[in-house]
Amino acid sequence: MYLQDLNQEVSVLKGVGPALAGRLARIGVRTVSDLLSCYPKDYQDRRERDELENFLKKERINILVHVHSSEWTGRGYQKILKICIKDNSGQAFLICFGRPYFKNILVPGKLFWVSGSFKMRYGELQCSNFDLEAYEERSEWFGRIIPLYGLTEGLTQKTLRRLIGQALHLIQPEDGPGPEKEPRPEAWRPTCRCGHGGPTQ
Repeated sequence: MYLQDLNQEVSVLKGVGPALAGRLARIGVRTVSDLLSCYPKDYQDRRERDELENFLKKERINILVHVHSSEWTGRGYQKILKICIKDNSGQAFLICFGRPYFKNILVPGKLFWVSGSFKMRYGELQCSNFDLEAYEERSEWFGRIIPLYGLTEGLTQKTLRRLIGQALHLIQPEDGPGPEKEPRPEAWRPTCRCGHGGPTQ
């Protein structure tokens, strides 16, 4: 890939149709260059798994939980989605401010990785600052430090990582110079891979 290729629309990537392109645009990603510059907002350490009971030992815990139930609190425009999650050590509640669409994602019985800061409030363990991802038994991200990206409705961590992986593949070295094109973006490669691959593992 050459420098001018970075300005191509994300629709050149496999699996990006109009609907997905629209979701990406909502987080400011319209070109391949935008995608490579969409660095993680955080990382989740999946080399070790925490339990809910460990919430006092760490500022942020990484847990594998199943969804038990959901409910709405408040009234009218003040309604907030509240999700009950459980693991072998106990239960907690995810307070989904501004994320009502989680009602259709966090379905009772499903397993999710959750990374967040949990605190005791109103006599129960709660978390409103969290990231999550559906559990997959076979995943290339097990046992690693993984990047967590800012999302919007309809866009998942898995999809964003897949597309960024495609974009990173495009800037791999190629054999032979291209005629009358700007040089390949050599400086991008180590920077992009370091940011999207996570801290040293």
